[in-house]
Amino acid sequence: MEDHGSRNIDVEALEKSLKAKLCSDSPLSAKCCIFRVPELLRRHKPEAYQPDIVSIGPFHGSGELFEPMKKVKLWYLDTLLLRKCVCLKSLIQGIDKITGFEERARDYYADSIDHLNHKEFVEMMIIDGCFLLALFWRSYYVYPDSDTVDDPLFPDSDTVDDPLFNMSCMYQYLCHDLLLLENQLPWFVLESLHSLICNNQVPLTTLVLNFFSRLSSMSDYCEGYTNHTHDEEILHILDLIRSAIVVPFRKFESTESKYAMPHATALLEAGIEFRRSSVDGLMNIDFKDGVLTIPQLAIAEMTEPLFRNLIAFEQCYHGRMHQVASYAFLMDKLISSSKDVVFLCDKQIFYNWFSAEEGS
Repeated sequence: MEDHGSRNIDVEALEKSLKAKLCSDSPLSAKCCIFRVPELLRRHKPEAYQPDIVSIGPFHGSGELFEPMKKVKLWYLDTLLLRKCVCLKSLIQGIDKITGFEERARDYYADSIDHLNHKEFVEMMIIDGCFLLALFWRSYYVYPDSDTVDDPLFPDSDTVDDPLFNMSCMYQYLCHDLLLLENQLPWFVLESLHSLICNNQVPLTTLVLNFFSRLSSMSDYCEGYTNHTHDEEILHILDLIRSAIVVPFRKFESTESKYAMPHATALLEAGIEFRRSSVDGLMNIDFKDGVLTIPQLAIAEMTEPLFRNLIAFEQCYHGRMHQVASYAFLMDKLISSSKDVVFLCDKQIFYNWFSAEEGS
């Protein structure tokens, strides 16, 4: 048996080997805000973070599951350019003139995407970005608001052969996939394409919020967002939806407590009164004079995956407070059983499309 303890270290050889492996730059850009969900969070419910029908960006780009949508993306790109009278060459030239476009976009992703070369990466940004723009434009004019006139560039006839609009189930699938942390595009990429193709006719935030407001459980957040302003840069679509939820939040001084919080029915038995809040903002919860006032939460199929991905984003990204995570923690404490769900539904604090067991 060889005696490894008696050997001397080859100092120069080891130094040379280590020097070749050292990194002078941090492996994680300070600008990154699109992450793979940590396994610690993913393992509790993997399907909440996995796209069902469409891959956006570099994390889920391959696989037979997404092949049908690749054809739809290319069709959407062709239709968008045709309807907006923009040639593909001028679009690419416009992207090329944006200083540091590729480097800046790559910095948004926490994981290495070196497997994509320059052409492949920029092509992905264009195809996926234009797909999203065309999707939001079509939604905006197929289901217009009362003060919106039909756009001759996107007539209703355009959607007759569109599998995303003539299949009622597709909207729910798309909403799920487009709000996943791993399935995001940098917001500045969408803005750049929107400026080059659509000439900012309708603000990008309006198009995006209009699309998601069609989901009943999200309509209050999306429609109320326009009444508020904030100074933070939008990072991606999931971040915009988070802003719509937390922007109306009234800040307060938090206090530490050594006592565990009882669930809702236990608080009721202790004399605490529950009321549904009339104040805008899901997180504007107030407790005063023995009355706990909570805004209504709509619980639907999208609620859990949305909140899971928002929490994952807050956990991973250094630039956002853990407001959604704190809200979810409070709701988890209030709900111990289906009895708590039933009680909170009776108080109109929860609007539950599921059974009491599913809601809890």
